[in-house]
Order: sequence, then structure tokens, then C-alpha cells
Amino acid sequence: MNKFRHTFTISRKSKDVQPLLVAKLSQNGFSGLGETADNSYYNITVPMLMDALNAHRSFIESYTLDTPEDFWDEMFPRLKNNMFALCALDLAAHDLYAQQLGKKLYEVWHLDPADNPMTDYTIGIDSVEHMTRKLKEFPGRYIRLSSALKTISPSSANCAAIRTLLSG
Repeated sequence: MNKFRHTFTISRKSKDVQPLLVAKLSQNGFSGLGETADNSYYNITVPMLMDALNAHRSFIESYTLDTPEDFWDEMFPRLKNNMFALCALDLAAHDLYAQQLGKKLYEVWHLDPADNPMTDYTIGIDSVEHMTRKLKEFPGRYIRLSSALKTISPSSANCAAIRTLLSG
């Protein structure tokens, strides 16, 4: 369970914690980790994720990973009705594969971390004062404003205040 620093609010609900599931794949002394979260919008709970993975546990545990892509091809027919569980396994397979190659995952994917933002942070629906405080906690970071903010009139004082914060 991941506890948020601030209550996160979207149009459907507010929450202070995010239940998570971490999948672990091991082979030849290496282990890869993958993560997924519950999602009430899609009616996905951690127990459902665990049930989906446990239903295929013997296959997963006996599988010899050659490439993450091959593993995904094997797992998709089994988990096509639970893409959240498949996501956790896919991430774990990529992590395991990179470790077996003695590389960082970004190296396997031929990426340069210098090209990435330091982090991202989604600001949920809140008062302008609270959103302002949240923005100031992460100076210089990539900030994604909740899509619900699109409903704020571009000419409103709230929108002007947010624009001012983001520009400097």
C-alpha cells in the first residue's frame, strides 16, 4: 500500500493510499520486479490481481525467460482479461531480462536517462491554494495537471493563477 503525501482527488473520488501489487520473477539467481495498482474505475483490486496471477502460477514458475517479448506472447492469452496483472509480469520480465544481461533496463531499451524529466507529478483537483503549494514542492519538475482542470475556463482567475505558477 502506497500512502500519498497529499490526498489525491479526481472527478470520481479522493484517496490517500494506493494499493499495489509487486510481481517478482526469478531465474538463475536474478530477480525482476514489476508493479501494478488497483483501479476502481476498471474494477481491479489487488486480490483480483493475485487471483489472476495465481491461476497461472505453475506455468509462470516453470517458464524459462528468453526474451520479455516471448514471455508476453505466452502470457497474453492467459491474462488478456486482466491487463493490469499482465503489466506487472511484463515489467518484471523486462527487469529480469536486463539483469541477466548485466545491464540497466534503459540500456536494453537504448534510452538515455538524461533525455527524461527528473520526475513527473500529477496534481489532482484541489483549491488553487493547495495546487499552488503542491507545485512549489516540486520546482523544475514535469507537472501533469488533472484532466479535470480542462473544465476551468481559460479566462478564469484560477486558470490565470495556475498559468502564472507554471510559467515561473
